[in-house]
Amino acid sequence: AGREAVYGTILDGITSGGQTRRKRSGSSLTCSDIKMLDDAASQMTVSQISGLADSEFIDCAATLGSNEGWDQTQKVALVEVAGRETVWGSHSTWEEDDISNAGIMVQGLSASQIAMFNITSVDTLSSLGQYEGWEATQLEAGFTTFLTNGNGGSISNVDSTDLASMGEFGCGASTTQIASMGSAYAEASSDVGTLTGCSTAQQEAYAALAVTTFGSDVSTWSESTIT
Repeated sequence: AGREAVYGTILDGITSGGQTRRKRSGSSLTCSDIKMLDDAASQMTVSQISGLADSEFIDCAATLGSNEGWDQTQKVALVEVAGRETVWGSHSTWEEDDISNAGIMVQGLSASQIAMFNITSVDTLSSLGQYEGWEATQLEAGFTTFLTNGNGGSISNVDSTDLASMGEFGCGASTTQIASMGSAYAEASSDVGTLTGCSTAQQEAYAALAVTTFGSDVSTWSESTIT
């Protein structure tokens, strides 16, 4: 209720600017308004999102991309704005800074669109993987584009820093790939243990790595290993 009150107050202030302003801008909301709304910006309608001016979206991309309150319809609307030729253009041409700023908005893209990203840095993948709510195909696409563009397509090049940093995209690896990540897993096990997007088969594959790494007698595992 508190956020709705804040949102309503700001909208009242914005719309009091009159019809001339609204016709000229094509949108009532500016980046300053969105930042003032903070998390309550997730109450924006799809129409308001679609009506954002290019410059306002660009200025506020990182703010929009870190708001975990968007529903799927809003995320789709946001990435459609980002995909304008006058904003970031086709998803295949997005710079890694753009992808990082897009954050949770990327969940509005299809797996095939995510597959077009040129992700070479684990920092970029980390900026996406910190969020929950990905579809399995999106995770696979993100992991694969990082593996291909950042690690020469070889799972053996994925090290513990990569695995610990990529967040939920650790659930984008196939069970066969997971089985080949023994050395990386040993130092990233605590991070892998926090993942929420893995399938049962993937969880079992990581569990098998744990047994290989720490021994089959769970009673001998240290508290740090278990947690």
